[in-house]
Amino acid sequence: MLSHRCHVAVLVLLATSCGGPGPENTHPGASIEELYPDGCDPIVGAEYCGYPFPSDIWTVPSESSATGRLVRFHRDHMAPMRTTFENGQNVSAYQDPTYFDDFDGFSPGAQMIFKITGATTTGTASLTDVARSMESESPTVIIDAETGEHVPHFVEIDPQPGDTERQMMLVRPVVRLRSGKRYLVAVRRLVDESGTAVRPTRAFAALRDDKRDDAHPSVGARRAHYEALFDELAAAGVGRRDLQLAWDFTTSTDVHNTARLVSMYQAGLAELATTPATYSITSMQDNVDANIARRIEGTVHVPMYLTDAGGPGATMLLSYGLPLQNGYVDVPFLLQIPNSAVAAAAGAAAAKPIMQHGHGLFGSRTEADGHEWRTFIDDHGFVMLSMDWWGLSDGDLLAVGAVATTGDIRMLRTVPDRAQQAMLNFLFGLSAAMNGLVTDPATQINGHPTIDPVNPRYMGVSLGGIYGSVYLTLSPYIDRGVLMVPGQPFNLLLPRNSGTFPSLRYLLENTSLNDGAAVPLALEYLQMLWDRGEPNGYTHLMLNDPANVLPFARDHHVLEMDAIGDKTVTTVGAAIMARTIGLPELTPVPRQLYGITQMAGPINGSAFVEFDFGPAESNTQIANPAPGDPHPALIQLSSTSSIPRAMAADFLLTGVVTNQCAGACDPN
Repeated sequence: MLSHRCHVAVLVLLATSCGGPGPENTHPGASIEELYPDGCDPIVGAEYCGYPFPSDIWTVPSESSATGRLVRFHRDHMAPMRTTFENGQNVSAYQDPTYFDDFDGFSPGAQMIFKITGATTTGTASLTDVARSMESESPTVIIDAETGEHVPHFVEIDPQPGDTERQMMLVRPVVRLRSGKRYLVAVRRLVDESGTAVRPTRAFAALRDDKRDDAHPSVGARRAHYEALFDELAAAGVGRRDLQLAWDFTTSTDVHNTARLVSMYQAGLAELATTPATYSITSMQDNVDANIARRIEGTVHVPMYLTDAGGPGATMLLSYGLPLQNGYVDVPFLLQIPNSAVAAAAGAAAAKPIMQHGHGLFGSRTEADGHEWRTFIDDHGFVMLSMDWWGLSDGDLLAVGAVATTGDIRMLRTVPDRAQQAMLNFLFGLSAAMNGLVTDPATQINGHPTIDPVNPRYMGVSLGGIYGSVYLTLSPYIDRGVLMVPGQPFNLLLPRNSGTFPSLRYLLENTSLNDGAAVPLALEYLQMLWDRGEPNGYTHLMLNDPANVLPFARDHHVLEMDAIGDKTVTTVGAAIMARTIGLPELTPVPRQLYGITQMAGPINGSAFVEFDFGPAESNTQIANPAPGDPHPALIQLSSTSSIPRAMAADFLLTGVVTNQCAGACDPN
């Protein structure tokens, strides 16, 4: 097996040989600070600083980068401004750009954000009519510069800022963009509320019409780049005459997004190959309830890559851009042995496979104590192993809130940094269960083993489905898992979350950033950071990893399930995850989704299933105001949950997805 550094070098060479970075330098002969002295792009305007985003004007050429570019935000005026309270007064400061200097592009999960004064979404593709974005007359266009393919998307106005003049236009791809590739964005024929075409900024009009404009220093410097850009758009069927805005950007590579976790996993697996994971048992309780014969708590000894003691708020310790081990940390786990693992005759034991459990947002491993989980493992025969999803567990809530009040975007990297450590924690926890706990007297009943170490499984709900998709993609041990009500990417999920996000947005908009228009930009920066530890960086590799980005991972099968009308994790994100992984949807379907293949069951492999519990889906970022949220309905104990629970269990046990609904999955 290649060392990680060699592995990265090979992939960099491969990526560099597969198509260049596109047109020449976006701004040759001058620095970003000289061309954009206020840190704003005049093709949108200073009143909307930081937009359009993402944009290659905030990159520089680099021979060392796989994309040929490196992100380089303005040294002194990186938007958005943040406000902190220091020495009894508010102090304003720009963001620190240096943390992004090693990025070889922007997130492949980015949405395109811009503002043209007076523009409405009239004629653009909506969430319910994505196909409109692929028509020749679509007002908004996203094009893969290498292939010329158009990217399906929908358009919406950010509805949440109170000041309507500060509401940005959001163009959301419904598929994950390709890694390490350049994209073109074009906007044309947008109209105002009266139906009149809106006017572009003076700077963009000068570029489009090839007219001199000395009002801004960037216009002349980027003219050659824009001439090449206009030619590319014309070749893709988008003429320049009626353009109101156009720009390009480059996405980050898989190597960039996965390098840290790959390094940690390779080192961890090398250690486990010679030294089994060590653990200690801290408590044990027998005959817990009607379902659980034994409940065991303990800790597993895991290599740590976080600062200080690795607690909430910690960030990753790095050396030359890769994680540096900082000793070890004892990570708590919870193991529950069901009564079904104890045979009725003579108190013998019937060993059951391990099911690793993933909890919900700001929850903990003790969610596995819930009756819905205990009955599931007892009914279907699993020993359940539970650990905390560091980064977004209950212990992280105050730390994340505290960072949000500072408005310091880079410090919110604590979320993906601790999440990456959590992936390693789960790996070591499962290894301990498979190789140590399986023969430990604490897991024996009447001298018989209760754990079958062969073919462990994974099942997670909500955050457990979101982070679980990353863990499953990485896993060298687990080949089959169920992801209930998951989604991706976080910059889509958060604004559509009706529970946690309103508080986070309030902190950003009213405490630290003081500008509703800045929140979408902040989320895009966060997405760049979070790709290293969230599904957007990994799920496209779950079933197809031709470049061997994850050399230790095995083949996987996954059942993804969502609940239409979910107010906690939007099904828009669930559909993006299904498209990204490449899952067929089990038929018959409760509704038609753009770009997802339909397949009749039984499906021997991976699949996506939607359930319709009744609440209508919201087509905006604002949740349906009707009472009720079907988010927990797939796992909770009720008459309507029996079918999804049974389908999940059958898949974990047999690998087959069978439609157990009477037609489309409408449990009501």
